Amino acid sequence: MGQMQKIAITVDKQTLSRLDSLVRRRKSSRSSLIRQALERAMTEEIEREMARKIDEVYSQSETAEESRRIAEQMLASSPLSLEREGW
Repeated sequence: MGQMQKIAITVDKQTLSRLDSLVRRRKSSRSSLIRQALERAMTEEIEREMARKIDEVYSQSETAEESRRIAEQMLASSPLSLEREGW
């Protein structure tokens, strides 16, 4: 995880109250729960960006056509295809 650094954040009373309730239920700490929430949010952002880039690449017609051609070739040489042909 690396060396920890202290930061200060500002939250409204309701958010703090909900955080403290969660801390008690999980027998954890504010810092730990906030770290987990930040890590989850950053991971989700990275995953969304990766999905967007993948969608962008596959939306290009040449890439989509090439993917279809490769998939057809793989299917044609798959064991299931060979079984249907009596191999």
